[in-house]
Amino acid sequence: MAQRDHDVGTNSDWQGQAIRQVDGTPVLLIRNGEAIHAVAGRCRHAGGPLAQGAYHDGRIICPWHKATFCVRTGTVLEPPAVDAPRPVTDFLDGVARNRDGSLTVDATLRAAEGLFAAGDVARFPLRGDGAPIRVEHWRVAEQHGRLAALAMLGRAVRYDAVPVFWTIQYLKRLDYISHAEDWDDIVVHGDLEKPEFIAYYVKDGRIVTAVGLDRDHDTAALVELFTIRRDWTPEALGPEPASVLGRMAGT
Repeated sequence: MAQRDHDVGTNSDWQGQAIRQVDGTPVLLIRNGEAIHAVAGRCRHAGGPLAQGAYHDGRIICPWHKATFCVRTGTVLEPPAVDAPRPVTDFLDGVARNRDGSLTVDATLRAAEGLFAAGDVARFPLRGDGAPIRVEHWRVAEQHGRLAALAMLGRAVRYDAVPVFWTIQYLKRLDYISHAEDWDDIVVHGDLEKPEFIAYYVKDGRIVTAVGLDRDHDTAALVELFTIRRDWTPEALGPEPASVLGRMAGT
């Protein structure tokens, strides 16, 4: 990953702790004598503002739930925060690994001759022919496992499914359908304050991914709609994509 310099001000601009924005992301700067450390500005557990936390002896303690981090490395020292999971692939020899420890695979989940990878460790082409991505979710891992087994049996099938990530927090279900790292517009149908909505992430007029909160029927329909076509527009799907799928099916 390319490194870039960012202006955080002169030594006289701040003392102790300070928050600076780096590409829109809050970064906490901590001065310890002549040393300056930089860590994420929000706790990875629940987003607590670390700038309001307590600093002592190289550690910053989150003000909300008291997770503790090493300011030199950013490592979690005390829960409830946890370090981000990392694929364990160090035992492999003769296979190129990505910086996060993952293995790049082709559309049949083949990483190298006689070697297949699935689930969290696999960086696979989106929809079988797109940019390589990695999805840390058991649904994708189950799909991968089946196709990797078929490939090992000489019955290779391309993995071109629409990836889906979902989670339930405080009795609210959030679905993330497909994947995108770049968009130029977001079209929202619903109520962000309630919250209950569908959001289309759009690039050059075409929907590249969608997010739904408490819209289970619509998000289920979006999986099928994205499988059928890749060129949907926000206007074509509208506020109720399940209705669009129903009309296509004649129901």
